[in-house]
Order: sequence, then C-alpha cells, then structure tokens
Amino acid sequence: MCWTWSLRGRTFHFLPTHAVVLLVGLIYSGCKPAEKVESQPQPAAAATAPEVAAATPVPPYPSTFPPSVPPASISGTVPFAVPLPTVINTPLQIRPNFDYFSWESFIALNWPAAKGERGVPIQ
Repeated sequence: MCWTWSLRGRTFHFLPTHAVVLLVGLIYSGCKPAEKVESQPQPAAAATAPEVAAATPVPPYPSTFPPSVPPASISGTVPFAVPLPTVINTPLQIRPNFDYFSWESFIALNWPAAKGERGVPIQ
C-alpha cells in the first residue's frame, strides 16, 4: 500500500511505514527528559557590576530641558508615577516627563535580581 499525491506537477509517494517511523521519532524526541543545567559560580567581577553602575556619574540635563523632570537616577527601583508639572499647556510639554518615566522603568525592570529572591533588585 502506498499513498501518493501530486504537487506542482510532481508526484510524491508516502508509505505507511514512513508515517509510523515519523510518528515514533516525534514522540521519542518529545519525551526526552530535560537536560540538567549546572549553575556556574559567578565571577567576582559580575557581582560588583551593579555597584559600578550605581557609582557611574549621570551627566546633567541640557539647559533647554524642562525643570519639571527630576534628576536621573540609576537603580533597580521601579517608578510608580510620572512626574508631571503643575501646569500643562501642551502634550509636547510633558513628553520629556513620560520619556523619563519610560527609561527609569526600563532600567529598573532589566536590573539584576538578588540571588535567591525573585523581584528584589540588587541595590
């Protein structure tokens, strides 16, 4: 017994034994136990990376930057609110505030976590 089908003028032959071999191969490859990954000790330089990042000086804002944006801080603490000025005239006026909030959030969410504690940043 042989299954055949045509595609773009070519005829393909498929034996039932091919289907069985393919099915067994797929089942076998899906049933392999996951390989254990041994955790490697972190080098001493990697442990001090957040301390170095925290000690990195942040340059001052340009003179044309709005005064309502707080000074930049590099940390693993996620900001909870956008710092807005008391008077808002146009959406373009508050865009730097949202840019500040977005970058602070991005840095905090990508900050390394404390070892063995999920959701706790290394400060």
